[in-house]
Amino acid sequence: MAHDSGLPISEVTDSGPGLAFVAYPEALSRMPISPLWAILFFVMLFTIGLDSQFVMMETVITALCDEVQHMVPKIYKYKTWITLGFCVAWFLLALPMVTRGGIYLVTLMDNYSAGFSLLIVAFMECMVVAWGYGATRFESDMTSMLGFKINPYWKACWMIISPFIIVFIFVFFCATYAPLTYGDYTYTDGGEALGWLMILGGIVPIPAYAIFHLIWRAEGTFLERLRMSIQPESEWGPALNRHREEVGYPQLASKLEKTPKQNGNGVQVGDEPV
Repeated sequence: MAHDSGLPISEVTDSGPGLAFVAYPEALSRMPISPLWAILFFVMLFTIGLDSQFVMMETVITALCDEVQHMVPKIYKYKTWITLGFCVAWFLLALPMVTRGGIYLVTLMDNYSAGFSLLIVAFMECMVVAWGYGATRFESDMTSMLGFKINPYWKACWMIISPFIIVFIFVFFCATYAPLTYGDYTYTDGGEALGWLMILGGIVPIPAYAIFHLIWRAEGTFLERLRMSIQPESEWGPALNRHREEVGYPQLASKLEKTPKQNGNGVQVGDEPV
């Protein structure tokens, strides 16, 4: 491709979506039995995307169902229809990405919604888990679930290494920030503003829910509300009291304790309240 176009290799291809959907397909078209390689390449892209969607869809839908289960106790009975609704909605939202100008939307989302905001979210997760919830408590939870004590390296990652790396990447990102471009096109101020709105859409819910919980859910003085908001509820922890005892959680009342549900062969298949 560089030889045919008379350009250096660094100028023939670019990073980002253009590499997968422009440069690679053109390179595959120049190979022997090009239809076979093209089919294998796009099947690979499809399976990678499908695998990612499984994780993201299940995370969002399960979190939503868990939050509203106290209002709709039988919501999991309709989980298949909920999943179908999400799939149809996201399919319709993604249709602009396959229009003639779709590559510009994909590039905008790839550089904004999947970059800056993820750094902030990941940093907040490290801070909340390692320093709010407590790395030692989280380590005990992991030990209880895995059945063995994890390497101290992971605790160091949660508390120091990962936050430091994220802060370094964030500072580097800010220092090297420049207006977004795709090929010869430089995004307008409106496009940049849309990108920053994508970033805010992923960041704002964190302090917004914290403020909501502090004002409307917690009770007492400001310090009492803050102290209560950063502590787990009494029911938090393993479902069975024998597991709770292993990691030092308070025992659940008998009506709250859950026991494993077994099938006819004595194999555990889930939990149900006693």
